[in-house]
Amino acid sequence: QQLGYVAHIVSGVGAAVGDERDSFVEMCQHSDRVKRFMVMVAYAKRLSSLNTLSAYARLFDPGYWVSRAYSGVEEDRSPSLRKLGRLLNSDPRHESIMRLVHHLREDAIDLHGMLDQLSLKSGKMPDDSRLELDLLHAIRIALMEHIFLLAAQVPEFAPRHDIAPDQVMALVLSMDVPDAVSLLKEVFPADGVASSDAPFNEEATYMPGKPGDT
Repeated sequence: QQLGYVAHIVSGVGAAVGDERDSFVEMCQHSDRVKRFMVMVAYAKRLSSLNTLSAYARLFDPGYWVSRAYSGVEEDRSPSLRKLGRLLNSDPRHESIMRLVHHLREDAIDLHGMLDQLSLKSGKMPDDSRLELDLLHAIRIALMEHIFLLAAQVPEFAPRHDIAPDQVMALVLSMDVPDAVSLLKEVFPADGVASSDAPFNEEATYMPGKPGDT
C-alpha cells in the first residue's frame, strides 16, 4: 500500500474468480453485498499503480545506478552511483519486487475484464486523484534517491564500536534513517572526538624501578 498498490484489497480477486467470471458477474448483479464489495475493489484499483510499484523497485536495481554513472552526465556523482551499484548487486529486493509486480499484473488482467463487465471504472486510465498520488510518489522516490546518494558519499571508515560502513548503508537502504544517523554520529562526532568504550582510563599498576634494578 505504501508503495503505490492497494494489494490487500485488489490482489487475488481476478485469480479467485478465474474462469467463472460470467457467473460471478451475474451474482454481483443480484447481490447488493457482493456489488458493494466490487465497488470497493474498483475504488482501490483506481488508486493503485503497478508502474509506481515498479518505480520503487528500480531504486534497488544495481543496473539503474551503474547506468547513470556510465552515461557520464553526472560525473560528480559517479563514485556514489557506482558504490550503490556494487552494494545492490547481490541485494534480492529488486528481483523480488518485480516478481511480485508480474504476479499482480497477471491478476489485474482478469480483474480489469471483470470490472468492465460490471461497468465499474478500473483505473486503467488514471483520473486526477491517481495523478495526484503519482506526483506524491514521484516526490517520495526522489527523496529516497537523494538519501541513498547522500549515504553513499559518507567517507569509508575502519570498523569501530561494532559499526561498519556496510551496516550503515544497509540501514539507509531499508529506510531506517534515524538509526543510520545515530551510528554515523558515533563514528563522526560533531566535536571530532569519537566516543569509546575502551578502558583507557584504568588505574596504572606498573611501577617503574630504580636505575640499576633488575
